[in-house]
Amino acid sequence: MLRGRRRIQSVSPDSDNTHSFTFSYNRFGITDGQPGHVGSNPLDHESEPTIALTVTATDAAGLAASELFTIEVLDVNEPPTSFSLTNSTISEDADTSSPVTIGQLTVADDQTSGHVFQIVDSLFDGALFQVDGDPLKLRAETSLDFETRENYQVRIQVDDGVNSLQADFTISILDVDESPNDDFGDAPTAQQSGLEADYPTSLADNGARHAVGPLRLGSIIDAELDGQPNREASGDDLQDQSDEDGIRMLTTLLSSPSSETQSSLLATVSGAASARLDAWIDFNADGDWLDVGEQIFISSGGGLLPTGAADDGEVEDYQVAIVEQGEATATNIDVELTLTSLEIAVDTDELIVLSYPAPAFRGPIDQIASLNIVGGVASEDITIDLTDPIIIQSLDVNIGARGETNLKVTIQPSGADTLGSGGMIPV
Repeated sequence: MLRGRRRIQSVSPDSDNTHSFTFSYNRFGITDGQPGHVGSNPLDHESEPTIALTVTATDAAGLAASELFTIEVLDVNEPPTSFSLTNSTISEDADTSSPVTIGQLTVADDQTSGHVFQIVDSLFDGALFQVDGDPLKLRAETSLDFETRENYQVRIQVDDGVNSLQADFTISILDVDESPNDDFGDAPTAQQSGLEADYPTSLADNGARHAVGPLRLGSIIDAELDGQPNREASGDDLQDQSDEDGIRMLTTLLSSPSSETQSSLLATVSGAASARLDAWIDFNADGDWLDVGEQIFISSGGGLLPTGAADDGEVEDYQVAIVEQGEATATNIDVELTLTSLEIAVDTDELIVLSYPAPAFRGPIDQIASLNIVGGVASEDITIDLTDPIIIQSLDVNIGARGETNLKVTIQPSGADTLGSGGMIPV
């Protein structure tokens, strides 16, 4: 905009006072006998607030005179030309417990401040969004799921106090890999087990869960989105293949009302040169592993609880039988071999099965009817020391092979026997 209009008049001493005018700036000329802006290219205060304009008057004889004018271009409020959003994506797993900022709204306008953005709620998905100043936000508690819907449309209007502009934006939902990556347990609920409480298996109960990686119990591991409780603690088996392959009970679990007992299990770990084990048995069958004495393995550095998350490793739940020994009833004890030498001894009134370096089994000998020793999963030679005569006098000792394996047994001091295909010989 030009500030006012100025009449250009030239004065000449000649009798012929006819003059022509030329302008140094091609946007200016004579229109209807008046100087001014000509053409379709508008003036712009923001880029050129003043213009230095030289006007030259030429008379009929070709004589000319020039004068410099300063033209001030006045500012007017022009409509916004465009506006944009700095980001237009949001992840489907975004925490929407409170409004989530998607991006900042910016506008191209000659006005540098005072813009007001608002959602046009009546169009598209406007009701799901809000504007707080410049940020565009997703409203709280809005559910996002890429598999259900991949994008949303929102129309936004910007006002600069005089003019307004509307624009449509597409908000895209980013897909998140929702395949399970945690291994959960499968200990039963109270309804499944008949116990008084649910074992803490599910995510809702902060069930134990480990991120799946190389470290595991045994060789098989699978991942779930949540715990898989069932009566037999086999609910998370992968494609009918049990992943509970890291722990094997080597001896009968014997509970005696009069004596302490000791039993053994074998833990197999893969994926690491060393690892730490924490384990629990619910001895009183009350649906938890929190009672005194129920943690049977306490790692030196793992420090895990029977609940909560861990960065690696595996959760394995087992249903195990505990033989509760009464004073008047004798029990058959099973022992699986893991080493090539075994000593069976009596210490006062306790039967001790030594599979070095530690006892594999310990229990009151007067409550044990027989001792069944079974070979491992591979063919092997073993030596069993039965030199203590009290053992032979007090209980039956049977030695056998497992499955299709062969077991060569050297019994000190009596001799040797070879067993195959699950055979069993009494000693």
